[in-house]
Amino acid sequence: MLINNSRQNIKVIFSSIFLFIFANAFMGIAGGINDTIFNNYIAATYKISPMARGFLEFPREIPGFLNNLYYWFFILSR
Repeated sequence: MLINNSRQNIKVIFSSIFLFIFANAFMGIAGGINDTIFNNYIAATYKISPMARGFLEFPREIPGFLNNLYYWFFILSR
């Protein structure tokens, strides 16, 4: 009885891990497709250069950069 129950638990764990890996793979594929389509859309519709797009996106990236900087400052200051 105990062996049968543990086999069933292992099957549930492996099926959960498989679904997790499967979902991550498709999220990566969808992210790659979305990035490519969005970059082409921006370039074709608004006709801005990569340098101009970098200047436009720079303010959006500042909070994440500062957050990472503060995190490493506190980790390394211990």
